[in-house]
Amino acid sequence: MKSLLPIKFRAGANENQVKVKNSIKELKKIPKEIHAILSEMGCCLIYFNGKITDNFEMKKYRGVTPRGWNEKYTWDNVSSAYFSERKIIFLGMDEIYVDKMEVTLHEYGHAFDSNVGLYLFGKNLSEMEVVLEAIKKEPFSEKYFENPREYIANSFDLFYSGKKSRMNLKKNHFIIYQFLFKIDKILKEF
Repeated sequence: MKSLLPIKFRAGANENQVKVKNSIKELKKIPKEIHAILSEMGCCLIYFNGKITDNFEMKKYRGVTPRGWNEKYTWDNVSSAYFSERKIIFLGMDEIYVDKMEVTLHEYGHAFDSNVGLYLFGKNLSEMEVVLEAIKKEPFSEKYFENPREYIANSFDLFYSGKKSRMNLKKNHFIIYQFLFKIDKILKEF
C-alpha cells in the first residue's frame, strides 16, 4: 500500500474488511505516478462505515441534494464521494457498490480530474475543450454523464478498470480514450 495515497479508517472501517481489500485491488490498477501526484497535491482516502454525512467534513451537507441528483435524494444517501474542498476521497463500506458497480475508481477519477489537471494543465481536466468536445460527440448513454466532471470520472473508471473496459472506451468514446491515453503516457515518462 506504500504507493497508494494516504489511507485513513473511520467508524469501524478497517483494512481487513472484504470491501476495503477489493477497493485497494482496484486502486492498484492505477499507475503509481497518478498516486504520487495526488499524494503530492494533498489527497487522501477515507474508508468509513455509516453515512458520508457522519464524517465531520461532510456534516454541513446533511439534507442537501447533490448536484445533478433527483431531489428525493440527499448527501445522506450517498455512499462515496470526492470532496474537492479538502481533497478527500470518501469510500463508504456500507454501500460501496452503486448499481452493482464498484465506485472506487469513479471517485478516484474525480480526484484525478482536478489534481492531475491542475498539475499538468493548470485547470481541471473536465474544463478542457477536448473533454467538452468528447461529451458532445461521444456521449455516454446516461444523461448524468453529460456533466463534465462525471464524464471524466466515468471515463477514468473505464480506462483503468481493465483491458475489456478500456477497449470498449477506445471503440465507443475514442476522443476521451485518446486524451486519457496521452495523459497516461505523459505521466509514465515522469
